[in-house]
Amino acid sequence: NGPDKRINALVSFTQAVTSKRGAVHDADIQAFMNAGFTQENVLEVILGVTVKTLSNYANHLIDTPPNAELAAESWMPHGKQQQQKAA
Repeated sequence: NGPDKRINALVSFTQAVTSKRGAVHDADIQAFMNAGFTQENVLEVILGVTVKTLSNYANHLIDTPPNAELAAESWMPHGKQQQQKAA
């Protein structure tokens, strides 16, 4: 139950950071820290979300193709799939 509790707390806190756009409540932070995380870990989650968001925005803006070895795992909206097949 220990590792699962920590993983669940990490997932819950990360979801709170993203869904609340960083404006998490004190209770969100406390629940995360009660699972054994630190204030430093709070900032690490924010950093991870920030890097991923920046990467996503930049890749969407310049339409970066996936790495060849990951192409089979890529996802795109249905309308964009139709556009690529027609091209």
